[in-house]
Amino acid sequence: MAEFIDLVEELGVFGVDDAVDVGLGEVAGALPVEGGVAVAFGRDIAQAPDPEARRSELEARFASSRNPFRAAESFAVHEMIDPRETRPMLCDWIEWIQPRLEGLVGETRFLMRP
Repeated sequence: MAEFIDLVEELGVFGVDDAVDVGLGEVAGALPVEGGVAVAFGRDIAQAPDPEARRSELEARFASSRNPFRAAESFAVHEMIDPRETRPMLCDWIEWIQPRLEGLVGETRFLMRP
């Protein structure tokens, strides 16, 4: 985060978003594994001799392929941090942004429609 703040200050740029993640989420796509398996394989599970075992087998197979780095990349996360670094990073950002807030007051104008 310190390198990002230094770069932003050096370039005089504001509005660049720095996305960080602590990597604790179980993001594997649009749905949790259990919901995705139920939706995508509902018919297969229902027709299985032991539906509960088939559901568990599919959930285990997809759960084993979850990767927090792949998920972070798909959400354009710039950096994954240790959860213990969250508070110091937020404190640094608050100290950095506080003096800049006065310049952000006023009418908002967009060059293009959002």
